[in-house]
Amino acid sequence: MKTESICSAWIVAVMAVILGSTFLLPTAAQAEDSVWVRIHHPADDQRLQTLAADARLSDYGNFQWGRVSATLLQNLEAEGVTVTVLDHPFELNLGERSFDPLIEFPDADSGVASPGENFFLIQFEGPVRSRWLEAVRDQGVVPVQYIHPHTYVVWGESAKVSAGRGLNGVRWTGAFLPEFRVLPRQRNRDAAVVPTMALVSRHVDEDIVRAQMETLGAVVHRFTPVTAQTSVVFLEVAGNRYWDLAQLPALYTIQYIPPETGPRGEMSNQAVVGNYASDPNSPVIFPGYVNWLNATGYDGNGVVVGVVDGGIRVSHQDLVGNISPCVPSGDTPTSCSTSNNAHG
Repeated sequence: MKTESICSAWIVAVMAVILGSTFLLPTAAQAEDSVWVRIHHPADDQRLQTLAADARLSDYGNFQWGRVSATLLQNLEAEGVTVTVLDHPFELNLGERSFDPLIEFPDADSGVASPGENFFLIQFEGPVRSRWLEAVRDQGVVPVQYIHPHTYVVWGESAKVSAGRGLNGVRWTGAFLPEFRVLPRQRNRDAAVVPTMALVSRHVDEDIVRAQMETLGAVVHRFTPVTAQTSVVFLEVAGNRYWDLAQLPALYTIQYIPPETGPRGEMSNQAVVGNYASDPNSPVIFPGYVNWLNATGYDGNGVVVGVVDGGIRVSHQDLVGNISPCVPSGDTPTSCSTSNNAHG
């Protein structure tokens, strides 16, 4: 029986032979025989760090990323190395379409994004490194939202985003099309006015966005900041205006709010504790949250402050006589609502 040290030495020897012949970046002739992989290992595994350096893989500390030959993959797996094969490592799913933007970007039914400030897409060459994002920011482009895989929705001027193609780590840049901002099933609504919410850029003055939406017939109720880059807008608008609203540069996404769903707090509680049918084709929620909660031993004793996310039903048996007024205090912004059918 080989000792662990002899076994490790033998593995290194085998890899040295393989490295000498196949651990190079695939040429055009080898491309069909290579695969994208993540090679997982502890950060102090010198053997795999050497492998990555010789194979020209990208070192991320606890894993290596890049392309290897099919022969090398077989050898790695035979030696018990944890390898994740990535069949479509750059395939995005936007607007209910899957595509590798460098190979085939979707045809747009809408016009190309305006040359001014807008949302755009930047895809990187692999798992995103902080220095790559900093370089993008240095171009005057603001990362807004990460999208799998290796992609950010960004805000900036078209020329600055295009210039980002030359940055280290950037694989592709392109338009964040209206087709990505409103889903296909939302594009053919009728003229009925419906409750709606939209996510918009905070880099455009709120009054300008409001005016643009009102020009399209929307009744805008309020803007609520969500992140440093975006605000959610609650509005009412004819469903057949969604596509027109998706043309606005500041709009990130828009969707219908189904009023018939009713209060959702109890449903979310059941989902969190696993009270739903295991059949993925019929994920039916069923009661049982109270039993689960009782088993934890928590009954509310000693609770003097409750933070509620959204509206509540003040006539609920557990709340009648137990509610204090919502009063803003000091410099801390407090949102008080009388709604009883919101996210809470």
